Formats: sequence, structure tokens, C-alpha cells
Amino acid sequence: MTVYSIRMRSSQNGHHISGAERLVAATDLEELAARMTNRALTHSKGCADDIVISINAVAPADVCRVPALAPVQTNCQSPDHARELMHQILSECGVQCTDAIVAAMYSVTGLRGAMLIDAKTGQRLEPDLQRGVRASAFDAEINSVSAENKDHFHEALILASKVQSAPHIIAEVCISDDVDYTKGYIATNDTFYRVPNIKDMHSPLGTRAFIYDGPLDEVSATIDYLENTPCLIQLDPNKFEAHR
Repeated sequence: MTVYSIRMRSSQNGHHISGAERLVAATDLEELAARMTNRALTHSKGCADDIVISINAVAPADVCRVPALAPVQTNCQSPDHARELMHQILSECGVQCTDAIVAAMYSVTGLRGAMLIDAKTGQRLEPDLQRGVRASAFDAEINSVSAENKDHFHEALILASKVQSAPHIIAEVCISDDVDYTKGYIATNDTFYRVPNIKDMHSPLGTRAFIYDGPLDEVSATIDYLENTPCLIQLDPNKFEAHR
């Protein structure tokens, strides 16, 4: 049976407000489009004045199945502690330029996508530095979560699981740009580290970085996978609920 990739992006005065991704059957599209629209209109960052919903058919044979990362809760007390965790976890997975990555996480904000950073040099590799790279076309294999009300943990775990399955991606770091949400995450290998207090409450800071460790002539193939390869994430409901 053909599935459909439905994506929502919204903005206000040119600034990103909200986004959502699902892979669903045709019978779910009408309801999801309405829910995504309502989410864009009622977001804590403001009411969007530009909402784009795109729907594309996906052949079942093109869909990859990817195991979900294992969630781990960290005991992070402050943004300073979060910086220390970033240095530690990224160093442990082989990243050589942790200073550059941590500095970028707390200085670059407002991108529509993620930074793509070279693990050895700290150089940003995405073709458009104002846009970044968007991880897209993914969903949980069994997904009962509404697209209207954001579930930060669920959405982050699903996105991070796809990103870690991409060729040459060895880590990801994320700070949510929602002003009333101060949890972030660091994803490496098979693990999704939840990081509370990654930023101060009411801070508009928000950014994401994908860490790349591979040949420069294969960057475009990695970006193509992140943005275009449809993935269903095999999430264990019992493990997921235990970490909500």
C-alpha cells in the first residue's frame, strides 16, 4: 500500500515557528493536515502567517526500517553542565572539534534546518548556511501521537533515530527553540541522551547540529539521505513509555 509523506513548515514574518513530519496512509491525510495547521496557528512562539503543507506519495519499497535509539536520562543541572556533557559525550564518540560545536550550539540560532559540522575540523558543510539541512520523511512505524499537540520527546527520538542511521553521521546535538522547553538531547551511535536544563527558561535560543565524519565528496549523498529517504522508526512502546 502506498504511503504519503506529509510535511508542515510554518513561519511568522520570515522566522521559523513550527514544523511537523509524518508518513501515513491516504486515509489519514485530511485529519493530519488540519491538525498540523492548528499547531502552526496556536504555537507558543506565535501565530504563523505562512503555513506550507506538502504531501508526496512514497512507494513502500523505498521505505527504510530503522531501529530507535535507546533513551538515557542525564542529570543535567544547568546550561554550563550541559556544555560539559556535550564535550564529554562528543569526545567519547570520536569528535575532535568539540569546542567549535559547543560554541555553535549556543551562538547559532533561527535556522530552518540543522548545521552539518565536520567532526574533525568544525567546518560547516551544508550548502546553504542560512537554511541548514532538514531531516525529513520519517515517522514511527506505529504512531498514535497527534500531530496537533507537540510531544517533544517522541518527535525528537524519532528524528534523531533517522539522523543516526544516515551515512557518516556520528552524532547530533539539539536545543529546542521553544521558549518554554528547556530539554535538549545528544545522540550518538545507538543512544539518545536526554539533557534537561540545556538552556535557560524563556530563552529563544534553539539550534541543531549533525556531526559528519566522512569524505567531503560524500556530503551531498548524506544530505540527500537526511532530506529525502523515507524511514519508519521501530520504536519499542515499553521503552518509550518508561522514559516519558
